[in-house]
Amino acid sequence: MRTVSSHVMWIAVLGLALAQMAAGDDTRERAWTEVEEEEDAEHRQRTAWNFDHLPADKVPSGWSIRETRPTNRLATWKVVADPTAPSEPNVFALTKTENHNGTFNLAIADNRRFKDIDLTVKVKAVTGEEDQGGGPMWRCKDEDNYYVCRFNPLEGNFRVYYVKNGRRKQLDSASVRTDPGEWYTVGVRMERNRIACYLDGRKYLEVQDDTFTSDGMIGLWTKADAVTSFDALAVRELHDGEAAARNHYDDDEHEGAENDQDSVRATPPLVWEVTYTHRPPTIDGVIDKVWAKANPLTVVVREALGGGDPREVVVRALCTDDTLYILAQWPDTTRSDMRDPYVWNPQTKQYDRPTRPTPPEASGLAACPSPPDGVADRL
Repeated sequence: MRTVSSHVMWIAVLGLALAQMAAGDDTRERAWTEVEEEEDAEHRQRTAWNFDHLPADKVPSGWSIRETRPTNRLATWKVVADPTAPSEPNVFALTKTENHNGTFNLAIADNRRFKDIDLTVKVKAVTGEEDQGGGPMWRCKDEDNYYVCRFNPLEGNFRVYYVKNGRRKQLDSASVRTDPGEWYTVGVRMERNRIACYLDGRKYLEVQDDTFTSDGMIGLWTKADAVTSFDALAVRELHDGEAAARNHYDDDEHEGAENDQDSVRATPPLVWEVTYTHRPPTIDGVIDKVWAKANPLTVVVREALGGGDPREVVVRALCTDDTLYILAQWPDTTRSDMRDPYVWNPQTKQYDRPTRPTPPEASGLAACPSPPDGVADRL
C-alpha cells in the first residue's frame, strides 16, 4: 500500500442518480478495442489503448518491438492477463529480456503520429536487478531518436530524456520514491518545445527542448533487464491554437494575464475524466488499487487553499452505477481540512461543526442551502 507524505487526502462520496449515464452513455462498460479514437467538442483527437480485448501472448497489431543499442537479443513483449490491471483484465508487458547495460527495450505504435500531446499511461515496475521501471516515448522517429520519460524504483528518481542517434541526454530529474509492484500514472504534456512530466498527477519535471520539432510515433520504454507492465495508454492531440494559447498563458512575462478576459477565454478547458469501476473504492484516505484506476488531473487553486498562494491539487474521480467518488490531494502541512470541517446534518437541515464549539455568530449556518438532491451526508 502506498502512502503519500506531506499530503492530505479529502474524499467526497456523492450519491447521484447518474441518469444520463445509465440512459444515454454506455461508455463506462464499453471496453476499448485494439485502439479507440474519439473526437471531443473542440475537435481534439483522443487515441487510447487498454489491451483488454486482444489475444493473449501476442503483440497488438500496429505495434512493433525494437531496441536502442542492442546487447543480447530482442526482448519479449506481449499482452498478458494481470489481476491488478487498472483496466482489467489485460496489460501490455515486457515479460522477458536478456539485455543489459545501455540497451533500451521499445514497443512502438508505428501506424500513428502525434506532435503536441497530452499523454497518460499506467506503469508498473515488476522486476529488474540492473534497472527497473520505464515510461512512455513520444515524437519518436525510429528506435534511435525520440523523447522518453520514466521512473526508476531502484534509483528513486523520475526523469525525462531525449535519445538522438542512439545517445541519451538527460533534460530534467526529480527524486521520487516509487515501489515495484505498484501502478503509477505517468503523464506527459508537450506543446511546441515545452515538456511537462507528471507522476500520479503531480508535475515534477519541466523543460524546453528543440531536439525534435515535428510529429512522431509514441511508444513504451524500459532499460536493460527491467520487466515492466503498461496499461490504459491515452493520447490527446493538442491543436496549434490551443498550444499557442497555453504557452502564452504560462509565460512569466504575462504575469497577471489570468485576470485579462481575452487570456482567460484563450486558455483551453481542463478535461476531467470519470472512470467507471464495478468495485467501489475504500474511503480511508489511501490511493488503493481501485483509486489507481482513475486518471489524476492537476489543477492550480489560488484562493480556496492557502489564500493567494497557488497550490497544485490532484483530483481523481470514479463512479459505480449509482455513486460518484471524488478524491482530492494537496500539500498541506497544517492539515487544515481536519481542523474545522462542516458536515451536513440531514435531520437538522444545517451544517454541524463537530470539532469546534458553535459560537453564537455561527447560528446563521441554518440558512445555508441544503445540498442538491441525492448528495450524501459525507462531504
